[in-house]
Amino acid sequence: MWLTALAVVDVGPAHAQAITPPSPPECVSVTGIGVEIITCTGNLSPGVNLANGPGPYDILNVHSLTANITPASGTAGILFTSDGSVELNVDTGPFGIFTTAADGVFAAGDAGPVTINFFGAITTSGNGAVGIRAGGLDDLVSIVASGTIVTDGLSASGIAASTDNGPIDIRSSVSIATQGQSAHGIDVSSVGGAINILSMGNIATGGTDAIGIYATSTTGQITITSTSDITTSGGDSVGIFAETSGVAMVESSGNFLTRGDGAAGIAAAGQTGTAVISTGSIATEGSDAPGITAISDAEVGVAMSGSIATARDNSRGIWAQSLVNGMVAVGAGGTITTAGDDSDGIWADSSSGAVVVISSANITTTGQQSDGISAISGAALATVVNFGVVSANGVGSAGIFAEGQETQVENYGTVAGGPCCGGVMMDAVDLAVLMNYGTIIGQTSGEAIFGSGTDVRIENFGTVTGNVILFGSNSSYFFNQAGALFNSGEQVMSGFVVNDGTIAPGGRGSVLTTLMSDFYSQGAGGTYAVDLDPQASNPSDRNDYIVASNNAEVAGVVEVSVLSLPVAASETFIILTGMSSLTDNGLSLIASPALHATLFTDATNVTLGISVDFTVDSLNPNQRHIAADLNQVFLAGGGGVTPVLLGLLNTGNFDAYKNALNQLSPEIYSNAEIAALYSSLAFSNSLLSCKVNGTGTGTAAIIREGQCLWAGASANFVDTGTTSDQIGFTQTTGLFNAGAQVALDDVWRVGFGAGYQSSSLQTATNAQSEGSLAQAGLSVKYNPGPLLLAGAVSGGGAWYDTTRTMAFGGFTGVAEGDQDVGIVSGSLRAAYVLGSPHLYYKPILDLGLTHLELGGFTESGGGGAALTVAGGGQTVFSLAPTLEVGSEWWMSNGTLIRPMIRGGAIWYDGADFALTAAFAGAPLGVSPFTINTNIDEVMGLVGAGVEVINGGDAALRFSYDGQLGETTQIHTVGVKGSARF
Repeated sequence: MWLTALAVVDVGPAHAQAITPPSPPECVSVTGIGVEIITCTGNLSPGVNLANGPGPYDILNVHSLTANITPASGTAGILFTSDGSVELNVDTGPFGIFTTAADGVFAAGDAGPVTINFFGAITTSGNGAVGIRAGGLDDLVSIVASGTIVTDGLSASGIAASTDNGPIDIRSSVSIATQGQSAHGIDVSSVGGAINILSMGNIATGGTDAIGIYATSTTGQITITSTSDITTSGGDSVGIFAETSGVAMVESSGNFLTRGDGAAGIAAAGQTGTAVISTGSIATEGSDAPGITAISDAEVGVAMSGSIATARDNSRGIWAQSLVNGMVAVGAGGTITTAGDDSDGIWADSSSGAVVVISSANITTTGQQSDGISAISGAALATVVNFGVVSANGVGSAGIFAEGQETQVENYGTVAGGPCCGGVMMDAVDLAVLMNYGTIIGQTSGEAIFGSGTDVRIENFGTVTGNVILFGSNSSYFFNQAGALFNSGEQVMSGFVVNDGTIAPGGRGSVLTTLMSDFYSQGAGGTYAVDLDPQASNPSDRNDYIVASNNAEVAGVVEVSVLSLPVAASETFIILTGMSSLTDNGLSLIASPALHATLFTDATNVTLGISVDFTVDSLNPNQRHIAADLNQVFLAGGGGVTPVLLGLLNTGNFDAYKNALNQLSPEIYSNAEIAALYSSLAFSNSLLSCKVNGTGTGTAAIIREGQCLWAGASANFVDTGTTSDQIGFTQTTGLFNAGAQVALDDVWRVGFGAGYQSSSLQTATNAQSEGSLAQAGLSVKYNPGPLLLAGAVSGGGAWYDTTRTMAFGGFTGVAEGDQDVGIVSGSLRAAYVLGSPHLYYKPILDLGLTHLELGGFTESGGGGAALTVAGGGQTVFSLAPTLEVGSEWWMSNGTLIRPMIRGGAIWYDGADFALTAAFAGAPLGVSPFTINTNIDEVMGLVGAGVEVINGGDAALRFSYDGQLGETTQIHTVGVKGSARF
C-alpha cells in the first residue's frame, strides 16, 4: 500500500553521564539567568564531548578553532546531550570536522527542544556515521546548517533527525555527498510529529536505497521545500522521498538525476492527502523509475512546469494515484519524455474519486502501452484538458486515454496516438464527450478517436485526421463544426456524422474511400473536399468516396482537387453514396474553371463530371493565348509542363485562375522593353541642351546654346497600372549622364554624351527584374537667333536579370531569365523663343524614332513553367509638341536665374509590343503563343525647372518632368550642371 515501511532513525540514549568538557582554556563556562552556557574555542582536535545529563548546561558554543577536529575512531567530533533541552551552535571557520566510525556532530535531549545551528565542513567515514545527527522525544528538533558534508559508509547520511512525537524542522543549505547503501542526504523520521524540511544545498548520493531527502512520519504532516539539485546512483535511489499516514507535501524547484532501477525523482505518499509541485528538471535512467510518484488514500495533487525524462520500462513521467476515494488533480507544463514500455507521460487514477488532468506540456512517449496522458476514475468523472503537443508512438499507446463513469476531454493542442490505438480514447459507463479545438491524429492502423459509453458525443472545431470509432449504446454523434477539418480515415463508425466544416477522406492530396455507418448529413455551410487521381491503376483509387450505410443528406459545396492529369478530356466519378437514400438539399461546386466540372445526383449517388479545357470565357487576349497553348500541351500529354497544368486544374475560382495565367505570362520581358524605350527618349533629350548666360539683350538669349562640359543625375519612377488586359508594372531607375558640346562657329554646335542607369522593375504578379542600361549619342545643333534646330542619334544596350515567382493551385516554381535589349534612336527638335526675357514663350516640337531589338533566350528553373522567349524587333515613333513659359532675373553679381514651366503631349505610334514564347518543357509539336503589351498612345507632358547661370556660363539646372497617361505615370526629378570650356 505504501512506498516503503516506516523507519525511525536511532539516535541512541541521551548519554546522561558526567560532564567531561575539555580542560581550560579551550572551554569557558558562563552562567546566565536560568541559562548555563559553555563555549569551546582554540585547539579542539580531540573533539568536544559534553554528556550533560541533568545539567547544568543548556547551550554549547563551538567556534574560533585553531585546528581541525579529528577525534579518535569511534568518537564523535562534537557531542552534546542532555536530559532537558539542548542548543548546539557550531562554526568551524576555515577548519573542519573529520571522524571515523562516529558522527561529525551529535545532539540529543530527552525533554525540551533540541537545536543545532551549524556552519562549516564535516567529513565522516564508517557505517552509520552521520554528518549531523539530532534526536528528541516529544519536543521540537531543529537543525539549521550550511557548509559541506561528506560521508562514506552504509547508512552514513549527511543530516539525520528523529523524534517520537515532537516536530522536526530542518533548514539546510549544506552541500551533501554520501556514498554507501541507505546513505541518505537528509534523513528525517518521526512517529507522530510533523516534519518540515527546507533544503537549498545540492545533494549527491551513491548506493542502493541512497535517497537525496528522506522523510517519514507515522501520523504527522510532512512538508518538504527544496531548491536543491539532487543526483542519486543506485537501485531504489530516490531524489526526494516522503511518506506518512498524514499529509505529504513536496515542492521542488531543483534538478534531479537518478540512476538505477526502482529509483524516482520525487516519491510522496500521504495517507490523508498528497501534493507535489515541481518546477525543475527530473531525469531517471532505470526501470521502474518514474519521474514523480504521488499516492494517497485521499486527495492527490501534482503540479509540474519543468521537464521530466525517463529512459526505461515501467517509468511513467507523472504517476498520481488515489487508492480509495480521493480526487486526483494533475497540472502539467514544460516537457515530458518517456522511452520504455508501460511508461505513460502522465498517469492519474482514482479508485472512486474524480480525476482531472490539465496539461500544457509537450509529451512524447515511444514505448509500447505508453499513453501520453491517462486519466482513470473507477466510479466518477475523468477529465482531460490538453493545450500541449502529445505524441504517443508505441504500439498500444493512446495520445490521451480517459476512463470513468463519465469522461470529458477538451483538446486545444496537438494529439497523436500510436498504432492500434487512438489519438484520443474514451471509455465511459455513461456519457463520453470530446471537444476538439486543436489537432487529433491517428496512425494508419489506429484511430484518431475511439469512444464508448451510453452516449458518445464528439464536437470538432479543429482538425481530426484518421478513423473515428464510436460505440454508443443509446446514441453516438460526430459533429464537424463550421471552420473545422475532418480528414476521415477508411472507417467512421458513428450513429450520426454531421459536417458543417470540411471533410476530406484521407486528407487533402490523398485519395481514400471512407465507409460510414448509419447517417451522413452535410449542411449548407459544409464542404466535401474531393481529390481526383484519374491516372490511378486501381479504379477504386481514382477519387475520394464517402459511403453512408444508411441515409445521406447533402448541401453546401463539393471542392475538387486534381492529383494527376485526367486520362481523357471528359470523365465522371461517383463521389458519395447513401446506401438507403440520398437527398440533395442544394449541393454546389467549387472547381477550377479549366475543369468545367458538373454535379449530378440521383436517388443514391452524387456523380462528378469534368471536361478539361483551359480556354474559358472572359479571359483577356493574352490569357486566352496562353490557355490555348496549354490546351495543346494537355492534349499532347503534358510533358514537363504537367505540374503547371495540375496547378491550373486546382485553382478554385475564376479570379485565381486568371491570376495563375498572368503568373505564367512573359509580359515582364515586354515591360523591360517598354522601360528601355522611355529611358532612351529621356537620354536623347539630355543631349539637347547646353545653356549660356547670354550676351547682349533680347529674347534670343533664352535659347542660345554654348560650349560646355556637362553632367547630370536623375531618378525616374514608372507606374503602369493593372488593367483587364495588362498586368502592369512599376520601375525605379537611377540615371547618370555626362558629355560635352563644342561650338563650331556662332550658329553650329556639335555634342556627345554617355549615360548609365540601374533599374528595378516589379509586376503586379511579383515578377522582378534587375536591369542595367548603357547609352551613348551624338548631337548637332543650328542656333541662329531665337531659333533652335537640333538632331541626335544614340544607341546602347540593356541587360535584365528576371525572376518570375509563381504559386497557384499547389504549384510553385521560380523561373529565371537573362534578357538583352539593343537600342538605336534618332531624334529631332525644333524650338523658337517669343516674348521678352521677363516673360518668354518657347514652343518646342520633338520627333523621335526608336528601335528596340530583343535577343532570344530560355529561362532556367520554373518547375515546368520555364519559357523559351523568341527574339524580335520593335520600332516606335514619337511626336511631342510642348510649350515652355518662363522668365529670367539678373542678380547683382551677374548671375542669371531662369525659372520655367512646360506643358504638352506626346503621341506614340507602333507601341504595341508583341512577344512570342513557348513552354520549354512542352511536348514536341506544340506551337508557341504570342502576347501583346500596349502602352498609352497619348500622354500629357508637364515639367518645371529652374536654371542658375553665372557670368562665366557655369550653369546648374533642377528639373521635374512628368508623363501622365490613362494607365501610365512617369515622374523624373533631376539635376544637371555644366561649365564652359
